[in-house]
This record gives sequence, structure tokens and C-alpha cells, in this order.
Amino acid sequence: MWTAGLDWDDQLDEELVEKSREWFRELDELCCCIKIPRCLQLNEDIVLTSLHTFSDASQEAYGSVIYARHEYKSGMISTRFIAAKSRVAPLTSVSIPRLELMAAVLGLRLALSVKHALEVPDDNMTFWSDSMNVLYWIRGKSREYKPFVANRIGEVHTSSHPQQWRHVPTKVNPADLVSRGRTVEQLQSDVIWWNGPEFLQDEEPQWPDTNIQIENVRDTELKCQKKTSDKYTTLKSIHNNDLDWRLDPVRYSSVVRLVRVQAYVHRFIDNCRLKQKQRRQGSLSTVEYADVELDIIKNAQREAFSDEYNALMKSKDLPKTSKLLGLQPRIDENGLIRCDGRLENAEFLSFDARYPIILPRKNWVTKLIVKRYHELGKHVSGTNQTFSALSSRFWIISGREEIREYEHECYTCRKKKAKVAEQVMAPLPEIRFKTPLHAFARTAVDFGGPFITVQGRGKRRQKKILMSIYMFSVTRSAFGSSIWIRYGLIS
Repeated sequence: MWTAGLDWDDQLDEELVEKSREWFRELDELCCCIKIPRCLQLNEDIVLTSLHTFSDASQEAYGSVIYARHEYKSGMISTRFIAAKSRVAPLTSVSIPRLELMAAVLGLRLALSVKHALEVPDDNMTFWSDSMNVLYWIRGKSREYKPFVANRIGEVHTSSHPQQWRHVPTKVNPADLVSRGRTVEQLQSDVIWWNGPEFLQDEEPQWPDTNIQIENVRDTELKCQKKTSDKYTTLKSIHNNDLDWRLDPVRYSSVVRLVRVQAYVHRFIDNCRLKQKQRRQGSLSTVEYADVELDIIKNAQREAFSDEYNALMKSKDLPKTSKLLGLQPRIDENGLIRCDGRLENAEFLSFDARYPIILPRKNWVTKLIVKRYHELGKHVSGTNQTFSALSSRFWIISGREEIREYEHECYTCRKKKAKVAEQVMAPLPEIRFKTPLHAFARTAVDFGGPFITVQGRGKRRQKKILMSIYMFSVTRSAFGSSIWIRYGLIS
């Protein structure tokens, strides 16, 4: 009615009147036709409880629905409808992949609220979507896309893991009912809506496979959502053209300057391939700086660990002489070699702290990074403190030795730790050797005082002290004596 431009007092046309009457008539039928059981489980001992969220979208609406899947000791599996939420599609023109992404985010938020209510672990949540575009975006990096997709993908990555998102065929997707609508009579007899897809009653190996094939993804949509001046696409194009625009790190004495100069070089290359309106200007962004920094570290790793890198890429065992055997290395999505330790479940730590980047020993890039952290400590922090700061992001092979080696080379630290020079004394004068060295051969006397002192707790008495000093002129030794005077008289 609102999109038709009707006012409050205007008459409706026959089509709108018929739709309104049908909607109110079905509203009365809900009370007698639709019944939802309160209990979500059978009267048996539960082994595992998991949540399954389905999402879908159309040009008219988008939404999601959640089911609880229970596995019992007897081997039975039951699925029950928990909640659903739908929203009308925006009046502005929005592509179907974007609507599918909005439906996925809506399902994620609904699943989080249900998870807190039922106290289900995060690992027991699974999200289903029939959109290859959405699944492809989720398995990418949010910073590669434009703000609309990047913001929503960032929210998905914050609250879930990409491996939790799976593909479901459209024919068995119960969220399709949310996006297209059903009458009360159809909703009452729809088994998929109330119990979920049939494959949820089977074991997980029999569920639909999630094979994201690039040919099934809309290439035009991906190009529209990709950043035109994205750093990763530029690096790939440079690599494909067999051009090496990397700078030599040995020519730089600061890792910050090395990263900034190389970032401006890459920006220049990007701007040369873009139109005038699309060129980037001004200071470097945090994304540009971070991308170039990771690229420099990645090149240093490939030079130092070439055999290990090839083995990890081919999923083969590391060489027996490798220095990375005890670190359980793995390659992340950026192509960096990281440690895979025992902190996988420490969610309160950052990703870099749980999986630190491995840096080679005696490499110039490693030396620049150590120098950076040493200078951040104001040349005061010791070896252990610098090593602790580095461990929050990096793991250096023989890290303490690398830090001590630079501390010996640091010019500022060498000046602070340098010993004070001692002056060489001149020879004794000749006259000192011509005089006799007997104790009282050459003497001098001096007097001092009087010095007034007070003694006693009750009745106090004043005392006067005179001091005499006898000096041996040759050996420079002395002894003294005192003459006590009480009440002005010599005692």
C-alpha cells in the first residue's frame, strides 16, 4: 500500500483488498491449525546437541530458520524446529547474492541468541546456505571486498568459523519457505519446515558435500564486490607478469621505513594501472601497511625455509634436518609459516599470539624487527623482556641469541654500558724519596677546638673538647689526642 502511493483515506484496488482479506482470514486459522510442541527432545538420554541454521533470500524477503538436532544413546536422532525470523527485502534494488548474505547474517545473529538460551557450545553450530557466492565470500578475507560485503563478512568471521558454513541444495533448504511464503494450509502439512531436511536424520558423512566451485559462482557479482585497487589482486598480477618489485631489505636500517617505501612503490604500480578517478592518494592506510609487512616477512621465510615451504604446500613431511620440526609449522591463508602450538583454544589471546609467525635466524628482516622492538623498549628492557614482546606475534629461531647479538651491536647500549676510563697516575716526585721514611723523622702538629658537647639524661653537663693532630709528613699518616675541659678547668 505504501509503495503504491496510497494515503490513509484512499480506497484500495481489488488485488490489495483480496490479499488483505486472505491474510486476516489465515490469521484466525493459525490458532486451530498450527501447533508447535514445547519440548525439543525425546524422553531419552542425550549424547550430543547441535544447532543447524538455514538461510535463504528472494527478491521479496529473506530469512532464516533454526533446528535442534539431538543424538541419543539408543542411536536415534531427532530434529525439532526452534525459531525462525524473516524480513522484507529493501525497496531499493539489491542483488540476490547480497540478499543471501543479509539472510546469512540474520541467521547468525538468531543462532547466537538461541545458543546462549540453550547453552550449546560454539563448535556444535552449523550454518547452511544455498548461495555459492556467500560461501565463497565467507572463505575469503573481508578486507578484499567493498564495505557492504566486507562489514558483514567481518561479523561472520568474528562470531563463527568458515568451516561451520556448508552448502545445502535449494530443494531441501527449509529457509526457502521463509523467503517465498506459505499459506496456513501448506505450512501445516510441510514436514521439512517442522522437522528440517531429511539428511539431518543421518550421520554427518552422509550430509551434502560443500564443494565451492568457482564456476558456480557469479563472476560478475564477484567483480562488483571486489575492491578495484585491492592489494592482493595487484600482487598476483605482478607475480603473473614475472616482475619483481620487492626492495632489498639490506639497504634499510629500519623496518618501518622499509615497509613504508615498499608500500608506496606498490601504490605507484596500482595507480599506473587504474584510471585517474580510481587512483589512491594521501598517506598510507593500515591495510596497505599490514599487507606489505606480511609480504616482506613471507619473502624472508621463503628464502630461509624454501624446502620446508615446498613440503608444507604439498602436504609432505618436513626434512629431518629442518629447524622447524619441533614447532609444528603450518601455512595460513596469507602464505605465512606459523607455529601450531597448544594455545588453539585460548580464545582470549589474539590470533598472532596463538599462532606466531616463524622468523629465521641471522636474517636481515629478523634483525630489523628485533631492532624495532628493542627501540620500543627504550634500550632499557633486557633480553627476556624484548623476547616476551616479540613472542606476542613472532617466534624467532634461537630468539634470545638473536636479541643478545643485536644488543652487542646497538651503539646506544654500548655507550651506556661502557666502563669509565681510568687516569694513569704520574710518577712520585723525587723529593719524596730523598727524605727518611722513619715514623717520626718529619712531623707536624695542629690543634682544633674547643668543641662543646652535652652529656647526661637528668642533670646535663657541658663539656669542652680540644683536639690535637700529629701528622707524619712522609707517610701521610696521623694520630690524634684530646684534652678534656670540664667547667672551664682541665680535668
